[in-house]
Amino acid sequence: MSPALPPRTAGIAVLLVILAAGFARARAGPGSVLPPQSRAAWRVAITIDDLPMTGGSCTAEAIDSLHDALLAALARHAIVATGFVIPGTSCQGPGPASASAVATRWIRAGHEIGNHAFTHPDLNTVPAAGYLADVARADRALAPVLEAAGQEERWFRPPQLHAGPDPGRKAALERWMVEHGYRMGVVTIDNQEWVFAAAYQRARTRSDSSAMTRVVDGYIDHLLECARYYRALSRQLFQREIPQVLLLHANRLNADHLERALAALRLTGASFIPLRAAVTDSAYALPDPYVGPRGLSWLQRWALDRGVTPGPEPREPAWVRRIGADSESVFR
Repeated sequence: MSPALPPRTAGIAVLLVILAAGFARARAGPGSVLPPQSRAAWRVAITIDDLPMTGGSCTAEAIDSLHDALLAALARHAIVATGFVIPGTSCQGPGPASASAVATRWIRAGHEIGNHAFTHPDLNTVPAAGYLADVARADRALAPVLEAAGQEERWFRPPQLHAGPDPGRKAALERWMVEHGYRMGVVTIDNQEWVFAAAYQRARTRSDSSAMTRVVDGYIDHLLECARYYRALSRQLFQREIPQVLLLHANRLNADHLERALAALRLTGASFIPLRAAVTDSAYALPDPYVGPRGLSWLQRWALDRGVTPGPEPREPAWVRRIGADSESVFR
């Protein structure tokens, strides 16, 4: 047993610990306060959908500044992320603001890219043949970028996580992916970030700094609540913490505040790994048995297959949806 510190010295030591903890919480914002059990070490892959950009002003300048910010935040945390690209999106510009140029920029920054379909169709509402033609078109558009960079992995993430509303469309997509050497861009930590992004964009357009601050604080709280929910579901299903995969989007909310979100996740014990490393875990060898219209986390899919009904996932507060109601449809 170590000798006891003199009262004055012990008091100073305690004060320093309190101040250090307070400083760390302040950096991540009010959403970082978590129960002690949530601070155990865990791993998460960061994935960002809808490159080049979703929502807001789709000018070349806006797209360029958005990726300056996203890539800088990822670099500060030494993260290798995966960006899912929509090559035919209307939200792109000429030259450096084009989808292929943004994809190239991400790869040159050390990240990977994936196929998010050419025009972001919804498999729930499109026949399999038309949907797969769109995915194949994105494959052809991204192939030169991937080949030039030497990226071997081929990732596909279905828009809105809709992977098959009926057995026929689900089987058709899975067959196409096998034939073309694709892996599913799975998601385990799903969330309502896109609703917060819509509210943030609307408040930003109005220069309403008070609403922007409230939305950002709510976003960080929501993100951490989702992490807790899906980590608990992982422990329930596998009796351990599997590597998680977080879904975010290329929007102004994350351009402005991804650094804070990543810092908040670090305070929970998170370390960041590439998607390709996360899916080496044995959990990801499990099939996706879910057939239906919902865009579920893969943890929810596996739970339903085991006869486990997950509790309601975290949702955004009603006030967030009210702020962004006029614009949220373009953010997902």
